[in-house]
Amino acid sequence: MKKSKYRWIYIVASIIVALVTVFLIFSAERQHNFEAMDPNGSDAKWLINQPVAHRGYYNETTAPENSLEAFSEAIKKGYAIELDVRLTKDNHVIVFHDKNLKRMTGFDSDVNMTTLEQIKTLTLLETSATIPELVEALEFINGSVPILLEIKSSGLSHNLDKLVYSVIKEYEGSIAVQSFNPLSIRWFAKNAPSIARGILLRGNLKYAIANRFKDNLHMLFSKPNFVAYKYENLVKTDFSQLRKDGLIVLGWTVGENMLNTREFTAHCDNIILEAE
Repeated sequence: MKKSKYRWIYIVASIIVALVTVFLIFSAERQHNFEAMDPNGSDAKWLINQPVAHRGYYNETTAPENSLEAFSEAIKKGYAIELDVRLTKDNHVIVFHDKNLKRMTGFDSDVNMTTLEQIKTLTLLETSATIPELVEALEFINGSVPILLEIKSSGLSHNLDKLVYSVIKEYEGSIAVQSFNPLSIRWFAKNAPSIARGILLRGNLKYAIANRFKDNLHMLFSKPNFVAYKYENLVKTDFSQLRKDGLIVLGWTVGENMLNTREFTAHCDNIILEAE
């Protein structure tokens, strides 16, 4: 009887703690759960001032997304480069967006079930462009423009995080990492705090209070330096106070023409853009 009584006390106490936590997150405005960057530092300056080309400045005929050719076009435009990385079956870090290879190569296999040797036989769309390893992309870009590296990870494993860090830690150009996975960003906050890091957020839940809860929770856990937010939802989201407090906010993805209108400045500091 005594054990049963104590068990109910623990259950009730846990429920109360959970409810208080939820209440605090719900009742507060967007919270200061980030680590502000030095506004005069080189990373903060490019994240704020240099437009970022989504998967490179790509097209489907000569410079497919996440290819060296697309990166070359971005460099010509003077844009920073956003690229995606995944892990092959044999633990090589490649630059590729999708979980499966079919859309871009015609080969129906998940990246994590495919070896680097197999991947190197594939071409992107109907071009001669191939899928680069991360180390190849870094050697090609070579500091000419900054890199915004998206870690396509999920779950609890930090294998990709560790391998990415082993590749980029000696890179001499400007580089920042971002991910939808708060576990990845938390790993970089704890193990590589000198590398600028950002959390990707969609803000696509039905109710604003639910978005605020999820955003606050992700930021509380990951402690990012910046946030990259889906632009169509960002326009309905108020980050004004946090931006004043030093949070850098990027909007993704928008048309290149927005560089002319500059309307994004009411909602974010910089944009991740698509080629037009």
